Amino acid sequence: MTAIPLLLQQRPEIDVILLDDAFQHRTVRAGLNILLTDYERLYTKDYIMPFGLLRESRSGAKRAEIIIVSKCPTDLSLAESEKISLEIAPAPHQQLFFSTIRYKNCYPLTAFHKAINNETQILLVTGIANTLPLLQHLKKEYAQVYQLEYKDHHYFTYDDLKEMQEAFHHINTENKIIITTEKDAARLMLLQEKIIEYQLPFYAQAITIEILFDKTTLFNHTVTDFIESIIPPAVVDEEIVAV
Repeated sequence: MTAIPLLLQQRPEIDVILLDDAFQHRTVRAGLNILLTDYERLYTKDYIMPFGLLRESRSGAKRAEIIIVSKCPTDLSLAESEKISLEIAPAPHQQLFFSTIRYKNCYPLTAFHKAINNETQILLVTGIANTLPLLQHLKKEYAQVYQLEYKDHHYFTYDDLKEMQEAFHHINTENKIIITTEKDAARLMLLQEKIIEYQLPFYAQAITIEILFDKTTLFNHTVTDFIESIIPPAVVDEEIVAV
């Protein structure tokens, strides 16, 4: 985490640093820890690498102030959430939330716009850990979905783009586009010049996250209350407006 001292040196006015995927970095003593666990693979039933996906033992979950069961079904029942709560057994200092993904409209990443309808065929390009929810969503929305799946956090190369171009051209229709995640789009657009040369119609699938069981306000207050405990409320309001 050498980036944090460097960041504070360059921007000493910074009051809050938000880290993604940093729960296991024990050298960083976070003021508020939020632990995400996948609905399909709760950490209570997972194992440390290489036998599972955990980067540390399950007991490390006790450091979290907030636990979020992510990627839940949109129709998750209260009875099932209570069953999961018993499984996780949050400590008295921990709050447990359940979240689901809401898919929004795709938007173009290049100038090669095409009309999209339910007869459109899709080449899905991903470099994320779990593509199943997105794949299931796209199969409901479009006529046919093909997939090129790369490893999580994959940095795309020119060879990868060539593979995408060949796969795209093998889809036997003119009514076709390429969809990727917003996360992957950031890395793909580093190769924008080659994407333009290949005339590949890339679209990003926009998503939003919803906290279930009418607990969005509680979650927001938990986070903002922590921020306000270290920053005056007026400063917090000013920064939020600025964003």
